Amino acid sequence: MASINGSYRRTDDRPIVYFEAEQTGERWSCLAKVGGERFEASTWQPSPWATIERLIGEALDSAARDAEPQKFDMNKRLAKPAAPPPRRRGRLPPNSVPRWEPPDNAA
Repeated sequence: MASINGSYRRTDDRPIVYFEAEQTGERWSCLAKVGGERFEASTWQPSPWATIERLIGEALDSAARDAEPQKFDMNKRLAKPAAPPPRRRGRLPPNSVPRWEPPDNAA
């Protein structure tokens, strides 16, 4: 039948709540997700919006609202990764490498 999905964010400092509603027959099954928590409800009303709004309110009032990571400051320099120093070849004395001689072509 019909389905509704979307996201809700009131201000930038609040987490995003993702909501879904699916109609099976005359019944609406509604779901709101924030962080790792799910809030579910179902209703027989012709419109699921009142139930979706209630679930969004519950999700924002829950303890999971702090689960979203903080915003990253893009102006701050990152520390360089600790990598081992590159391996360097030692200097070879001039006579330590054998002299190259082309193969014999006895054709």
